[in-house]
Amino acid sequence: MKKVAIHNIKKDFFTFRRGRVQALKGVDFELAPGTFFVLLGPSGCGKSTLLNIIAGIEKPSDGEIRFGERTVVSVPNRTFLSPRERDVAMVFQSYALYPHMTVFDNIAFPLKIAKMGKGEIRERVEQIVGILEISALLEAKPRELSGGQRQRVALGRAIVREPNVLLLDEPLSNLDALLRISMRSELKQIQRKLGVTTIYVTHDQTEAMSLGDRIAVMQAGEIQQIGAPADIYHDPANLFVAKFMGSPPMNFLDGKVLEAAEKRIAAFTKIQTKDVVIGLRPEHIQIVRPEEGIFRGRLNLISSLGSENLLYLDVGGNEMAAKAPEQIDFAEGAVVGINFDEKRLYIFDKKDGRRWRM
Repeated sequence: MKKVAIHNIKKDFFTFRRGRVQALKGVDFELAPGTFFVLLGPSGCGKSTLLNIIAGIEKPSDGEIRFGERTVVSVPNRTFLSPRERDVAMVFQSYALYPHMTVFDNIAFPLKIAKMGKGEIRERVEQIVGILEISALLEAKPRELSGGQRQRVALGRAIVREPNVLLLDEPLSNLDALLRISMRSELKQIQRKLGVTTIYVTHDQTEAMSLGDRIAVMQAGEIQQIGAPADIYHDPANLFVAKFMGSPPMNFLDGKVLEAAEKRIAAFTKIQTKDVVIGLRPEHIQIVRPEEGIFRGRLNLISSLGSENLLYLDVGGNEMAAKAPEQIDFAEGAVVGINFDEKRLYIFDKKDGRRWRM
């Protein structure tokens, strides 16, 4: 297991149409050995570019990277170790298995390239396929495997040589929804058994929450917030993080919508500007009779989720979602009251997205 330190990593591209593009604008973080770290963000935010730089596939424009005490990248000192010298392993979205090779040969391939002895190769491969629970597939070809089995083989090929750092670029995105859920738990258990420091790229916040020990939320080449999944969900640093985390997402209302209820919302009266965005998570909203609510809304739609309902409300022309028990006393089209615990209220500056903390 290796500690990973990323310092001031920048990446600039030059294009004819757009000129200089800053893909990464000075990324910094450190990972303790054995951490499962997730880079989360929308397409184009720079997360895959950062992963490729850590792997040695791309060179940064500035910055340094250390694995343990070893510097693997230093732009100021012109140090740039190859992927083999860094001893990293990477699993891609496409898996990239060799179609003419068996499962055994696919997993054993990096060991053969390293000129390891046949006995040791077999021992290593059998150990890994035991952990991955694919021992019965050693003689199968990739075309004979399911999507989940191919994913396991690709993971086995990456971890069989016991790399310093394991890099995963959306490896579950090609799987169907149910298999993706089961593979998340299996992947986390495998990483725990191996203890390898892992960096995982995804745009799926549910996947990030279920897998990561720590998460870095990225936007436009910058890290907006780093923390444990629960901390990022319950204590977002800014408006972007609050919008990105949560399913269904947080509700947002322009501050002026609540002016009529200002006297009943102490936090709203304490901030220094009314040019704000109010955030409320669906699970923190209570639906009551109209006269009991802090403000009112119309119940447009009730969507059953089985054990609970998802309610869609119109509040002053703004759509809000709320979670409610399976049995509710209101029908679609009804005017309802909306209450919430003021401690659950999030207030953001409308201009720059920073969060007002009470």
